[in-house]
Amino acid sequence: MKPTYTGKADVFSFAMTCYEVVSGKLPYSSDLPRQSVNQLVREGVRPELPEDINPRLSSLIQKCWQTQAPKRPTFEKICFDLQEMKAMETKAQERQKFQETKAQERQKFQETKAQERQKFQEMKALQTKAQERQKFQKRKKSRCTIS
Repeated sequence: MKPTYTGKADVFSFAMTCYEVVSGKLPYSSDLPRQSVNQLVREGVRPELPEDINPRLSSLIQKCWQTQAPKRPTFEKICFDLQEMKAMETKAQERQKFQETKAQERQKFQETKAQERQKFQEMKALQTKAQERQKFQKRKKSRCTIS
């Protein structure tokens, strides 16, 4: 008797397709005969997912290729999880952009502050020079009037 089709086989296929997308590899060696691949699948042997993928995506793929078909999620659940991951990724990107912008503004503020401090010191030095020149001029005048 043939097993009843529930769509869970498509969920398994989806997981294998995801594996190919994230790893760039075929799930099982193309050198293996079809019966060997089928046996590996039945035994629960799955390809190793790359370590650098989103942990939530890794978890979803693993749920989708469960050996026991009833434990696999529905496509409705898969879509929900993927949309949630996308929303979280978007928020993370927005947060990152905000932090980068804030850091740039902070850097700009620090640079402006340093420039203003430099200008203030230059003005103070000029003011001191002018005061010294005035003192010198007064001493020079007082020497001229005394002589």
